[in-house]
Amino acid sequence: MSRWKFVCLHIPLFCLFILVFLLLSLEKIHCFDIWWHLATGKWIWTHKAIPSQDVFSFTQEGDPWIDFTWGFQALIYPIYKVSGLSGIILFKTLKSPYQKFTFMLMEKKIIKRPFFYFEKSLKSNPYYKNFQLEKAIKYFRRAVLIAKDREKEKKNYYNLGNCYFGLGMYEKAIEYYKKSLKIDPKFEKAKYNLKKAIEKVCHKQRD
Repeated sequence: MSRWKFVCLHIPLFCLFILVFLLLSLEKIHCFDIWWHLATGKWIWTHKAIPSQDVFSFTQEGDPWIDFTWGFQALIYPIYKVSGLSGIILFKTLKSPYQKFTFMLMEKKIIKRPFFYFEKSLKSNPYYKNFQLEKAIKYFRRAVLIAKDREKEKKNYYNLGNCYFGLGMYEKAIEYYKKSLKIDPKFEKAKYNLKKAIEKVCHKQRD
């Protein structure tokens, strides 16, 4: 088969694969905070500033507020304004394969940093809060790769240790607690959990 025929054959198949993948990735927006994010995004575009005080709360209006997700909010509001919730769903669908592909390249050390990443998706790990630990592990591994400082890296290693501890994989938990302590030898929580993980391993060996 000539190179030209090979290309002509595989490009449509690749495009079809991408289309099917995107269609399967489409899903409803389950986070009710989306309306709060949109309202904040509208405020940012209207005032051309990042809010430093709570502007929506009835009981705490005017209190100091650090908006960690202002970039996400400023990004999705114009999308919503142009195409409604359908546009946000499409944006979310396109974001998912981009993130997976980027983190795959980072894990293989092909690139050191993503060209652009959506920190919100890693800042708050819903799987960790809901004890879906296998999925939480994937999140924290990615968070380690994009950590901007050693403090965040330390906490992500510590959280990985907690996930493995929760799954009963105590040897892996010990590995990540030690990584956390290598960054900060005085990290008391990691010290305590490391001690507990070692006790679990010793107990398993005795049994």
